[in-house]
Amino acid sequence: MITNPKLLFYFLFPALLLVLFALLFGGWSLSQLKNEFDNKQKLTITDLETIEKAADFNQELAEVHNQLMAVLQAAEAGEKSPLQLYRSHSNLVDQLSTLQQLIDQMANSPLLIDINHGTSQLLNEAFQEYRRFAIMSTDIIAVDPATSAHYLREAEQNFLAFNTYTSRINQLLAERTRVRTQVSTESFTQSFQRQLALGLMLLLVTLVLMLFMVRFVTSKLMVVTRALSRLAHKRDSIPRLRSVEKLEQTTTGEFNSLAKALLAFRDSERLRQKTEEENYRLAYYDNLTGLPNRRLIAEHLQHSLQICRSHQRLGGVIFMDLDQFKSINESEGPSFGDKVLRAFAERLSEQLIDKTALGRLGGDEFMLILDNLDPEPTLAAKQAQSFADKFRRLLCEPFIIDGQARKLTASFGLTLFDLTQADSHIDSLFRKAEAAMYQSKNLGGNCCSFFDPQIQAKLEERIWLERELEKALEEQQLELHYQLQVGTNNQPLGVEALLRWKHPEKGYISPGQFIPLAEESGLILPIGHWVLATACKQLKQWEEHPETRDLSLAVNISAKQFHKNDLVSQIKTLLDTYRINPHLLKLELTESALLEQMETTILKMLELKQIGITFSMDDFGTGYSSLQYLKRLPLDQLKIDQSFIKDLPKDREGAAIVETIIAMGHALQLEVIAEGVETTEQQDFLISMECRAFQGFLFSRPQPGEGLTAQLTAGVTKTHPSKTLNNL
Repeated sequence: MITNPKLLFYFLFPALLLVLFALLFGGWSLSQLKNEFDNKQKLTITDLETIEKAADFNQELAEVHNQLMAVLQAAEAGEKSPLQLYRSHSNLVDQLSTLQQLIDQMANSPLLIDINHGTSQLLNEAFQEYRRFAIMSTDIIAVDPATSAHYLREAEQNFLAFNTYTSRINQLLAERTRVRTQVSTESFTQSFQRQLALGLMLLLVTLVLMLFMVRFVTSKLMVVTRALSRLAHKRDSIPRLRSVEKLEQTTTGEFNSLAKALLAFRDSERLRQKTEEENYRLAYYDNLTGLPNRRLIAEHLQHSLQICRSHQRLGGVIFMDLDQFKSINESEGPSFGDKVLRAFAERLSEQLIDKTALGRLGGDEFMLILDNLDPEPTLAAKQAQSFADKFRRLLCEPFIIDGQARKLTASFGLTLFDLTQADSHIDSLFRKAEAAMYQSKNLGGNCCSFFDPQIQAKLEERIWLERELEKALEEQQLELHYQLQVGTNNQPLGVEALLRWKHPEKGYISPGQFIPLAEESGLILPIGHWVLATACKQLKQWEEHPETRDLSLAVNISAKQFHKNDLVSQIKTLLDTYRINPHLLKLELTESALLEQMETTILKMLELKQIGITFSMDDFGTGYSSLQYLKRLPLDQLKIDQSFIKDLPKDREGAAIVETIIAMGHALQLEVIAEGVETTEQQDFLISMECRAFQGFLFSRPQPGEGLTAQLTAGVTKTHPSKTLNNL
């Protein structure tokens, strides 16, 4: 492994800084302590030399004094000649001169100067006197021994005084030396402590600098470490690494190079990921539409099979093929055909939450995977059919391609995968769905076929019914029949318009078959408008006859129609067109329609009531039935559902419900009408409950407007229900 010297320096610099500090400060401290020690040692040596000189001085002075005494004794005894005495005198003078020099040196020594309180001066004076008398004594010793002895005694007195001074000086020197040694020791200790404190302070500063350096280096390394960690763990999306980008912009040298290397590695990872994604897209997605291709759809289908098995639900597939795409491709060219396929795929994808459920198998063939369908096959088939119908209706809207409006249709093939059968294999499902699609092609296209024969039969009936219903509106196969509503004396109060479909081949088709289909397919809106227009036209015709001019006409309005934004304007237009009394037009709505979008519903009802329209709640009692809602709705009438009437008066529970509804209506000052009245016992019971309006076969069967008009204008009375029923 090759290490970079500069990068290695960043790592070793804190340790090198600490070692350098230790060496420099240690050397400096030792040098300072050595100088201090040398100075103190020199001073101590000087003091010792001074003490030594003082001791030598005392010894030499004692020797000189002894010599002086010996010379005097020899002179008195006549043992020495005058010449010998002169020589002794000369030696004594020389020795005393030497001692004088020694005293001068001692007086000028730092130690004696430090302790001098005048003692050295007295010492010098005493020595001078001693010297003077000693010289005088030896000078005349040969001539006048007596005088010499007198001088000697004077010298001896000075010698004693001198000894006293020297003893005092020696004591002071010893004491001062001890004190100076102690002070020197304390000074050395203080110097050592100062050096130690300074060293600790400098060490702290060095450590702070070292920590700052370590933090500086560590922060850069942490940026690199975190970046490497993010690159290692976030393989699905390569991070931007803003911190590394900042490091690359704000640093130079090795960290800058390291940041650039990381960013280069990031870019290479991005390129690798982009390449992998592109390879995955080419392998699993259609290049033209961006939808999953056959391979990915097969994998998704396998996954859906597993999910449905684990949740015990059914699933299915819808195979779609554009009708007449080959002719479009041949006439307009492949480029235009590609645009058609893209437009087709985009419109279908917009309706899906799970975009991966839709795929292109190739050419103009597409497939949609349906999972989590109802476990009951019939309901699951209905759910699958609703998906197919939704897509088929989407295709009815023209496609704008290159500025041209194009209408496209497709053939749909459906199949469910049965989890209990062994043939629920992917290839098998593909074949079944494709076979069902070709069945739709054989039926003329623009339809949906189920692979299962029984379900296919039901779907064919539904498809036929929807197609025929579209024709019925265009070919005027729809009719309005009217059922009379009467009062307590069977007097006509109004009628209800009931929609009927008279097919040219099948005859009358039950409203229970085609009305739900109309609501699912959206045909309920044009049919509802036709019903309103026909009812208004009938009201206008009834105005011509005195017997029918006061009849109110109730028209059922679906929830979709009522909540359409232009309903109010439609009704106003019809009222203006036919110039009818708006108070005679009554709109019947179910509880669910009224309670949907409550606030908007109330506002729309109030707007219609301002122009005279009245409202009736149809099938009351089968829904939410709450006083909280009823008291807010601007209703005029409650219609008791026939399910509560059919078993009266024997059904006690039904009777209690009917009684409650009637009481509720009266409490809210609403008119109450009962529908489905078929026996006089039912009518009598309802009258006893104070119900004042009735509708049912007991009074009249639904019939065309001409028949009801003829009956009422012919003067047929309703005083006897059975007679009325027979006449109708």
